[in-house]
Amino acid sequence: MYRQGGRGKRRWPLIVGGTVLLLIVIWLGLCWRYVAHPTVDPFQSIDAIYVLGPAEGRIDLGRELAAEYGAESLLVTVSVNEKTGEVYEKDFCDKQAGYEVICLNPDPYTTQGEAEELAAYAEEQGWDTVAVLTGTPHISRARLWTERYVRADVVMWETDEVMSLTGWAYAFVYQSGAWAKAIVIGA
Repeated sequence: MYRQGGRGKRRWPLIVGGTVLLLIVIWLGLCWRYVAHPTVDPFQSIDAIYVLGPAEGRIDLGRELAAEYGAESLLVTVSVNEKTGEVYEKDFCDKQAGYEVICLNPDPYTTQGEAEELAAYAEEQGWDTVAVLTGTPHISRARLWTERYVRADVVMWETDEVMSLTGWAYAFVYQSGAWAKAIVIGA
């Protein structure tokens, strides 16, 4: 006796496996484009620059760019101890020649919180153009948040932080989850 339908049952795992493989390839392509190779804006004159946290590895470049491109203010997110919630005391919150340094502890302590802080300062100070300085994997998502909140023109600048293959893998996963959260919150 010949049974029909057995052939379809054997194809089902191939269809599911192919679909999963296709979704992984699409995800990797999106991560490659938006996490590993985001759109970075050219350097230009700015009113202020915001060094997103953690600032420890970015502050020196932030200071150089603030001085070179005429920023009147340098905003910096200070790091917070995840266990205690205490702000780490940093020596980069001191006054610099030519521009004011404003150290911030955004609430919430997230990219969204940083965008809200930048929006408030930009509005209060009447800034026309602000730069955001952050690591390469964070640029596209930081742009999403700042464009939602900040009325001034925002330019995104990247740091030259070296990352390992494991670091990139973590960035792909973390940024993907954070993007999903940003899309849900913004919807």
